[in-house]
Amino acid sequence: MIIIPSIFHNQSEIKSGMSTRLGAETRSAFGINMSFTVGDTFENVQKSRECFLAQFGLTPSQLAIPQQRHSDVIKIVTQPGEYESCDGLITAIPDVFLSIKVADCAAVIVYDIEKRVCGAFHAGWRGAAAGIVRKGISMMVEEFNCEPRNILSFVSPCAGICCYEVGCDVASFFKEKVLSVRNRKLYLNIKEEIKSQLVSEGLPEENIEIHPDCTICRSDVYHSYRRDGEKSGRMMAFIGKIK
Repeated sequence: MIIIPSIFHNQSEIKSGMSTRLGAETRSAFGINMSFTVGDTFENVQKSRECFLAQFGLTPSQLAIPQQRHSDVIKIVTQPGEYESCDGLITAIPDVFLSIKVADCAAVIVYDIEKRVCGAFHAGWRGAAAGIVRKGISMMVEEFNCEPRNILSFVSPCAGICCYEVGCDVASFFKEKVLSVRNRKLYLNIKEEIKSQLVSEGLPEENIEIHPDCTICRSDVYHSYRRDGEKSGRMMAFIGKIK
């Protein structure tokens, strides 16, 4: 099972998608897992990546992969490969497919339909609190003369306000409008926070697609670190333009 963002449906020059924990038969206890760092074998992860990307006519060698650290560091890249200590990538180069791995955090993937610039940002609560999405759009404007009204955005399945309980320490980083109190517990609406950052940078609301699923709720479809802890694998979202 894969997710195809509908927001990019009319953009034939790009490829974009997201994996789930479901797919081709695998011997891995994690299911379909895209991360080498969670205890899965190299062979299982490589096979999962190959099978997922083959559905788009791509290979793992075409991926640009940030070594995510829950930061607001974003790098402009010109070729595939691994990029140390960053949580966002931007490119205007064809056949460089930007990827983000998640298991409750959101993958935010964006595309400027005029300048043909792609961006991919990893936004958990730390990244969101640091404004990584806002910073990413700002970099696209400053470095590539993008206009926010031309940028389309997809926010992946992630921890939903239904399940994303946080402490007062985490809640203190966010405005009241993205917090909810139920049974004396605090819950964070990370999707609304990301949307707010996109809109604050000038994206029209109609340019923003937010997937409705909560990764914590949907144990049948998604990996979730909050739910499964060290037994959780990772999904992957990607975007890139073809030549």
